[in-house]
Amino acid sequence: MKNSVKIIAILAAIVALSSCMGKGQRASSTFTLGTTFEMYESDIPKYVVDSMMFSPTFSWEQITYFNSQSSELNQGYEGGFKFNTKHGWSEDTDEQAYFTSAGKDAGAYVSNCYLGYLQTPSMPEYDIKFDYSGYYTASSQIVGCCINNSEYTMRLYDAGEIHDGDFLKVIIEFYNNNNLVGSLDKYLVDYVTTRELQIVKDWEDWEMAKEMQNNKITIGSFDSVKFKVETSGGKLVPCFCLDNFMVQLSVEF
Repeated sequence: MKNSVKIIAILAAIVALSSCMGKGQRASSTFTLGTTFEMYESDIPKYVVDSMMFSPTFSWEQITYFNSQSSELNQGYEGGFKFNTKHGWSEDTDEQAYFTSAGKDAGAYVSNCYLGYLQTPSMPEYDIKFDYSGYYTASSQIVGCCINNSEYTMRLYDAGEIHDGDFLKVIIEFYNNNNLVGSLDKYLVDYVTTRELQIVKDWEDWEMAKEMQNNKITIGSFDSVKFKVETSGGKLVPCFCLDNFMVQLSVEF
């Protein structure tokens, strides 16, 4: 996956393409759609408050839509994604640190733009939606993403406030026509299943396709995604950071 996420082009790694052979025939294509978020850098002065931006929905190439529960741009945020452009600093408030990535870089692979996620009692129905209305048919399979703990979680770790029995787990659920077709999960803080504390301290590849292949897991085609964050409670807050979300699309047009 590491080579894939370095590709800047939106439609990359074309696997198969058949062109129309005659009038009325359809063409099909399979390609990987990756979201690096760098395209938003030019909009930063217009939209960003405290290096963060949110709105009810913002899109990637009019196919992938990332959602938050909020009333309007930079007002009324209630839960979900915030778009961020910085690495955390000691001067940041805890609320800012919820959405700021841990580690030496802001985004994955030294990118400047990524998503912070906070789960709250008020959340959108789906965190990511795909709009395939421009195609005659479309199906999708997950490739993977880059994932990281928040700066806030690392503050707890550095202060020695994560103890035996604590955990923070991200669950990603895939839906098609509102039906659950599969799920995967990943521990970002794990002091439950291991004898010693395991914690993600910087961006990691979550190679979902490889994980499914190794564990013989099948997830059907999906058109929406829901994140759920489970924690052991206490001072741990259900938040994490996301970058380079990648899916493989097979379309007919």
